Amino acid sequence: MAVEDVDIPAMYCEPPSRAFERSTELYCQAAVGRGADPRLGPRLAMLFAEAGFEDVESGAVHPSFREGEGKLLAALTLRSIRAAVLASELIDEDAFDDVLEEVERLAADPDTLIGLPRIHQVMGRVS
Repeated sequence: MAVEDVDIPAMYCEPPSRAFERSTELYCQAAVGRGADPRLGPRLAMLFAEAGFEDVESGAVHPSFREGEGKLLAALTLRSIRAAVLASELIDEDAFDDVLEEVERLAADPDTLIGLPRIHQVMGRVS
């Protein structure tokens, strides 16, 4: 069996941006509020071992972008979770829109590097 999952708090922006950090916090808080684990990825290998898988192998990739479609993913993700974040009352609409606007500006800035979630990959076998 092979599984991939993410480590959302590993997202980053260079140069650092408080709005980008806030967008990651909002994602994590909304996910936890809905019963998801935004840091499941780092625990996958342990979960595989605990479940009795053998020959467990793990690795991780950490995509980052200075240009191209990948650089837009953080802003697109934030836009797509707007309703969930607002329903969780983690932030008001105006403040959310300010964060989203800044994350979109960062995605358009050619001098900004955006690191997406670290992706953990684990595989193991059952005998």
